[in-house]
Amino acid sequence: MSTFRLVRRFGWFAAALVLSACNTVSRAPDPIKDAPRADASTVIVSITTNTDLVQGFNGLIVQRVATVDHQKADDQHALNQIALGLSRDTSLFTGMLPEGEYEFAQLSDSTHARRIELTAGGRGLIGRFKVVRGQTIDLGRLVLTPLNVNVIMGRSAKITSNRPLIEKFAPEYAPLFKNGAVGGWAQPRNADDNIEAYALSRPVGFDRPVETEDGAMFGASRLGSVILRTPNGQWRLIRSPGLESLLDVMPVKTSDARLLAVGEFNTLLRVPANKPDFVPIGIGNLPPGNLIFIAGDEVHGWFVAQQRKDDVTIYHSLFLENGDWQPLRQEATRGGFWVGQPRVWFWRRPDGFSYATSEGRLNHYDYASGQWRSTMAPRERNLGDLEPNPDGSLGVLVPGASGMAGVFAELYLSRDLGATWTEIK
Repeated sequence: MSTFRLVRRFGWFAAALVLSACNTVSRAPDPIKDAPRADASTVIVSITTNTDLVQGFNGLIVQRVATVDHQKADDQHALNQIALGLSRDTSLFTGMLPEGEYEFAQLSDSTHARRIELTAGGRGLIGRFKVVRGQTIDLGRLVLTPLNVNVIMGRSAKITSNRPLIEKFAPEYAPLFKNGAVGGWAQPRNADDNIEAYALSRPVGFDRPVETEDGAMFGASRLGSVILRTPNGQWRLIRSPGLESLLDVMPVKTSDARLLAVGEFNTLLRVPANKPDFVPIGIGNLPPGNLIFIAGDEVHGWFVAQQRKDDVTIYHSLFLENGDWQPLRQEATRGGFWVGQPRVWFWRRPDGFSYATSEGRLNHYDYASGQWRSTMAPRERNLGDLEPNPDGSLGVLVPGASGMAGVFAELYLSRDLGATWTEIK
């Protein structure tokens, strides 16, 4: 199986734009923002990553290769990322490319200063694609996953078209499909390309773990999966129809579900009482975004927190299927939601739910009264980290009087949702 390395580079930008002394990189024109070109066609591709080393790639370079029709192949093109801030691990790219045959050359993540340069073996496994003027080229989804100290990438068999993704989350680009689209791949999917199946069997992450009364434990993961540890210690995956990363999971006991999950691209799922895996729930009137938290019940209605770029909005609906979601609160996180500070923490309580911001304010919603109340972090300082405990207490890490949070931090515990704090020496 072909592999290629994930390389970390500080000052990645200059390295990403020039791969060698003779190859220069030009930005591919955006099909809806730049003037149309008679000798070019639009290419669309999405990439899902199954790794916590990056939160999606924001740079993609393709290279034209020499063929009978194009003997000279010294041009590389950087495609444009679209639908920004609507997913954690899936990136969507497009751009107008001149006629010719192309290979994928490089992926980069400027936020984490990492890049991938595809080796000849890696490019060969994915294959080449052809650009023919006058057509929209839809390459579907690529999947990237770790393999020991390397990473591997291949074509998805589950998602072969980006049209549904664009129509929902980048509708301004939907006219590109007005006259249909072609696949564009020069060869059929390689028979040795089992990368998607390999990744689906090993999703990375066990986020926001929750334990039930009988000892089962659930954790949200990537590639549409929740990881379950059964009460007798066995592990298995609960899957969804898609590849979107799941960001929160909630066991429930309702008439039509025993487990709920939410995730990127407004993914909203339930596991029916008589089925082993997830089925989609209609998202109703929710605007595009990432669903990062879910709470509620059939009596008090349902609540979701949605992240869109750097804003987090809490919505409420009396019903879950095709809900009528009304905004309750909004927080501006600033500085990038998926990396660094500031952050937002959510957790469920038997009588409601709470969230806290890195600025130090804790907000608590009560189901019975429908009211909010607020408390503050110890000494009204910023929060470095927060962890709700099974007994209802809260542990927080706050920056000390001097130094950074990780160096001279102070640890506090509260048993009354932040009304009072006890320092842990």
